[in-house]
Amino acid sequence: MKFSGIYEVAGPNLITQDWYGQKRLTLDDMTLQVNEGYGIGANFFVLLGSLAQFKKVNLIPNKINIKLKMYHNHDLYKDVFYIDNNNLQKWKSYDRVLVERFCNNGPVCKTAIGIGNWHYEIIPHLDTIDCLMQTYFNFQETVINKANEIILSNNIDVDNTTFIWWRKGNKPSEVTDYPTYAQIVPLLIEGHTNILQTDDVSVLEEFKGIPNLKTIDVLPVFNKDTYIDKVMHESSDEAYREKYNKEYCAHVPDTFALAIVASRCKRFIGYPGHMSQLVCVLRRDFNKQAFIIKNNRELF
Repeated sequence: MKFSGIYEVAGPNLITQDWYGQKRLTLDDMTLQVNEGYGIGANFFVLLGSLAQFKKVNLIPNKINIKLKMYHNHDLYKDVFYIDNNNLQKWKSYDRVLVERFCNNGPVCKTAIGIGNWHYEIIPHLDTIDCLMQTYFNFQETVINKANEIILSNNIDVDNTTFIWWRKGNKPSEVTDYPTYAQIVPLLIEGHTNILQTDDVSVLEEFKGIPNLKTIDVLPVFNKDTYIDKVMHESSDEAYREKYNKEYCAHVPDTFALAIVASRCKRFIGYPGHMSQLVCVLRRDFNKQAFIIKNNRELF
């Protein structure tokens, strides 16, 4: 059996190891157990890429448990995604040549994050990604309801809104030559309401010159002393609730609900990162009405 990355067969299990963590596929019932580190969006794309790699060798998981170690072992299949069993057969019979091309010559082979960094690497494989999404990454009703709630409570007219998702915090240390506010301005549409979600209070000051700007705080906004790594990865449930008046366990599903909202808005402008990529995948658009601002050819 050939499988990309480091793997071993231990009894009834196929175990793979990558930069983000370990995946254990129990071969008798095809349950995939994933224990991953790093961010929410990164883990999403690593899992998507891994499922394509499994398909290459005719392994089709029918159940997934994924624990995000940096988010109190949050399981994405508890309150974010569900597997559509009706589409499992479609994925089983999906053209392996296209999957191999996706894995070997497309975005999966380009980077440790599981999927490519540039739109020209991803767009040729959107049909393969769609099949994976429709099988393994269907949003649960609670996440869709949360997205609808965000739109209603913030009076968002999606047809006349540009959604700006701009992370900072520790991101400039991860991305060389981090883009600036000035690069966003030419992409704004006159007359649009511009919705801003950020995780860094300094962005609120930096972006205050954007016309028709409305900020939302579905996710907490941090200052330089309490950036997301400290708050999200080290806080107790009680400390998080006391400081932000939000439930810690809601952070992960709320992040994906926000991605749904951003995908519905007429235009999207995103920071260089995985959640911006997810929004573009949901929109099937990387360069028409959706833009990830970056200064380098590669995202990372």
